[in-house]
Amino acid sequence: MRNLLLTLSVLSAGSVFALPNNGAAPTLVEGAPVLTNTTGNQMNIRTNSNVTVLDWNSFSISQMETVHFERAGGQSFTVFNKVTGLESSNLNGTLSAPNGNIYIFNPRGINVAGTGVIYASGCVLSTLLPNSFDPNSDMIYSGSSTNSVVNQGTITALSGD
Repeated sequence: MRNLLLTLSVLSAGSVFALPNNGAAPTLVEGAPVLTNTTGNQMNIRTNSNVTVLDWNSFSISQMETVHFERAGGQSFTVFNKVTGLESSNLNGTLSAPNGNIYIFNPRGINVAGTGVIYASGCVLSTLLPNSFDPNSDMIYSGSSTNSVVNQGTITALSGD
């Protein structure tokens, strides 16, 4: 019953979501400067670092929206996205990073809806934070969140992560 109520509330609220940060650029915590370009219902985020850490006030994607991460030259990269706001992340649209490993941390919860698509080299979704933002280290996740990560959509991790 609880899952049914969660699904109904997400579906009925689908039209109120906006691009992450309402289309505004995130706060750079670590890495080289990030170029964010938002046009209509698409946000493109280009990094020039192997590893980038970004803080977002919100990170949701509506059904007809796309968020695309890339690195100049098509090289591999990792982006850690920390959601610092008070809302859960609802991924109803498309999140892509064909050459990138995308991490999303939101202690308020993460929901990949039936219309949600994630297409990346690797993908980690968590309500807990890691002890390190080094993708080459063993990450230990901790925190007090009791919220969930729910996947009802399609997640394709090209490297198997």
